Amino acid sequence: MNNILYLGYGIVGTGIYFLLRLFLPLLRHLGKRYSYGLEQRLGLYNENLLPEIQCQRRLWLHAASVGEVRAAVIVADALLQTIPGLSVVLTTTTEQGNKVAKKLFPENIPCLMAPLDVPIVVARALQKIAPDVYVCLETELWPVMLSMLRKRGTAAALLNGRLSERSLGRYLYLKTFMGQLLQGFEWIATITSEDASRFARLGAAPDRIEVCGNVKSAMVKGDIPRRRDRYRKILQVEAEKVFLCGSTHSGEEEHLLPVYRRLSAQRDILWLLAPRHLERIKEVAALLLRDGLQFHYYTELKNGGKRSHSVVLVDTMGDLVDLYSAGDYNFCGGSLVERGGHNILEAVQQERPVYYGPFMNDFHQEAALLESAGCGFSVRDADQLACLLQQHDRHQEKYEQACEQARHLVLTGAEIVEKQVNLVNDLFENKRK
Repeated sequence: MNNILYLGYGIVGTGIYFLLRLFLPLLRHLGKRYSYGLEQRLGLYNENLLPEIQCQRRLWLHAASVGEVRAAVIVADALLQTIPGLSVVLTTTTEQGNKVAKKLFPENIPCLMAPLDVPIVVARALQKIAPDVYVCLETELWPVMLSMLRKRGTAAALLNGRLSERSLGRYLYLKTFMGQLLQGFEWIATITSEDASRFARLGAAPDRIEVCGNVKSAMVKGDIPRRRDRYRKILQVEAEKVFLCGSTHSGEEEHLLPVYRRLSAQRDILWLLAPRHLERIKEVAALLLRDGLQFHYYTELKNGGKRSHSVVLVDTMGDLVDLYSAGDYNFCGGSLVERGGHNILEAVQQERPVYYGPFMNDFHQEAALLESAGCGFSVRDADQLACLLQQHDRHQEKYEQACEQARHLVLTGAEIVEKQVNLVNDLFENKRK
């Protein structure tokens, strides 16, 4: 049964591959929206994409999208400091992840689009990249890739592994197949013991699972005070407090408007509003204008424009995580409406507390971590959010204590990175024996 599943998966993938090859000229003609990185996804690599590496150890690091890319930056930086002569190649699944990777990684680290999980494509990619070790982040379980890595004798590890109860329920229908798939990993470093238990229930060998914590809570590259100063200069912040609402969804801005009104009645407030999806910018702009609020687009200020309004609508992708450093009161969206929340660790990395609504189903573990640390604050609705922010504004000692707890949490992230880096280092050491 498992062989039939794998064979069927490969046949379907190969069919899609040949269709994409056939229509590649047309997709190129339609523009980058349809063809971005498609050659690389089909395993068609230009000769100049990868430098010639001699007498070095090569790591293939895979991060699906923007969040995983930021974690990959931390992991790659630590590995490069730990393993002499290490060469890193990064792949991403999404266009935005690839663009952010090219901004965050140094020029000597190639940032490519990941190959389609099709035998002919994966074989080409493995021949071209020729990794000694393959590492992916979170839950990137690609059957063809893992199977070919095993046949090739290339060690693989899953870092920052997370597996929700909902995903486990779906995977359990294919438990034997998934169990064989997970045997392709020498190590699975999970975020929590619950994640470890789920991977074990799915068939991963318990002695290959290590609970390490969430690498996303580790210190991001760069100096936080310097980053804060840079972005506050772009925003032209003077005496105001910055109320930043990140990754908001439809219906959420209506809840946040009265929060801004109440805060601005108490003191000077700069409100940064960053919708999760850029296609909603016009919708949110119309909402602000209907409420009588004049605003700037962030790109205006980023390009040197002078600020004359107290509301800024963030109309770029990839800037939000760094913008959190400019905030004083950072709210993480998708949580006042039923969207499951977003990654609140990205906000707390900037050594500031983070606020969020009751709908944190997809990030309940992160919420529990921050709340127990004293730097995450859950509210039941917008009214409670306004009351809490007003309280933190009046009693700065409580706010500063929450900032100190965030700083402490970030520092413990260094230990998490060290654990995961040691697992990867073991794979390289075993390769040498």
